[in-house]
Amino acid sequence: LQMVELPKTLNETTVKPPFEKFDPYNLAVKVMFNYSAESNAYAIWNAMYKETLPSIAEFSFSDDDERKFRL
Repeated sequence: LQMVELPKTLNETTVKPPFEKFDPYNLAVKVMFNYSAESNAYAIWNAMYKETLPSIAEFSFSDDDERKFRL
């Protein structure tokens, strides 16, 4: 990430803020540590349920078969 100087006035629109350079890959990652739950997926999911947000992802199994799964 290269730092750029932002415009001093609202009329200067030639410089984009650095976060706009990641347009197709906007992503936020949250790291959670498991200190109290057992080491299996179900126990971890139940312990951290309030901290997680279900997402919808698209998977394509073939060219004509596209499905959405709730993760």
